[in-house]
Amino acid sequence: PESAALLCDFALSPANPIPMRLEALDALANWTTAAPRNRVNGAYRVLDGRGRDPESFKSVLARKLAPLAESADPTMRGAARDAAAKVGVSLDPDAALRAVSDATLAPAERVSSLRALASDRTDRLAQAIDAALASNAAELRAEARTMLLRRGDGRALAALADAAEHGELLERQRAVRDLATIGADAEAALAPVASHLADGTLDPALRLEIFEAGKDRATGPVRSAVDRFTAALGADATARYDALALSGGDAARGREVVLYHQSAVCMKCHAIGGTGGNAAPALDGVATRGDTRYLLHSLINPGESVAKGYENAGTSAMPSMQTVLTDAEIRDVVAYLSTLK
Repeated sequence: PESAALLCDFALSPANPIPMRLEALDALANWTTAAPRNRVNGAYRVLDGRGRDPESFKSVLARKLAPLAESADPTMRGAARDAAAKVGVSLDPDAALRAVSDATLAPAERVSSLRALASDRTDRLAQAIDAALASNAAELRAEARTMLLRRGDGRALAALADAAEHGELLERQRAVRDLATIGADAEAALAPVASHLADGTLDPALRLEIFEAGKDRATGPVRSAVDRFTAALGADATARYDALALSGGDAARGREVVLYHQSAVCMKCHAIGGTGGNAAPALDGVATRGDTRYLLHSLINPGESVAKGYENAGTSAMPSMQTVLTDAEIRDVVAYLSTLK
C-alpha cells in the first residue's frame, strides 16, 4: 500500500508532466497483474503480485484518487476513472453518473465514467447504462451494450445484434466481438454479417472481426462463411493480411503497440519525434512514403521494400511482425502509422 500511495501522490501532483502522471495511473491499474518487462528500460523481472493486499490497495486508490475524478484535465479524469474501474473501486459515483449523461463532455470521458460505475451496487449503474444507450456517442453506446452483456441483461443479445448490422463502424466492430463471446446463442445474430463476408460485400473494416468470430467455431453458418472467405484467399499469407488488416484499425491502440509492445519493441530501432533508436528509419512522415498497403507490407514483409538510405544494408534486419503481433495489433499499427504524415 505504501508504494501504491506514492504512485497516487505522483499522479495527483500537477507539477509532474501529464505523460508521466498517466504512466503512474497505468501502473496502478495493472498493480496486481504487472507485466514482467519494465516499460521504461525493458528490463525483465517477474513480480509476484500474490504478496500484495488487494483490499488495502483498493482502499488507497479510493481515498487518494478521488480528487482526480474532478481534475480540470479530461485526460487525467478519464485515466483515473479507468484505473479505478479496472481494480473495482468507485471514486465519485454521483459525479460519474452525471458525466455519462453530459453530452458536452468528450466521449472518452463519458465512457470512463460509465466504467467507473461498473462495481456500483445501487441503481446508478442501470441509470447510466440507459443514458449511454440513448446517447449521441457511438463509443458510449458500444460500452453500454458490453455492460449489458457482462451483467447478463436480457436486452444484450438483441441490442448487440442490431448494432452489428446497423450501428456505426465502431459499434459494429465492438458488437461482433461481443457476440463472438456468447457462443451458439449468437449464431443467428452473426450469420447475416458473415454472409456479407463470404460474398465480398462486407465493409473491409469489419472483416477481421467476423473472421475472428467464426474461425474457431466448430460448425454453423458463421464458420461456413469464414471458410468460404478463407478458401477464396488461398494459401498466400500476404493476401490474407491485405484482406483483413488494411482498414478498420484503431490508431490510438496502434500507438500503444508501437511505443510499448514488449515483444515488438519498435522504439528500440525506430524513432518518433527524436525519441527512440537510430538503427532503422525514423517513423516521422512514414505515411507519406506509401499507401496503407505499403505500411502493412513493411510490417509483415519488411524486406519487400527497403527504406531510402538503408539500401546498402541489403535485406531488412527487421523481423516480420506476423509472429510477433496479432492480426488486430497489426491492423491497429497500420492505422497509427497512417497518421504519421
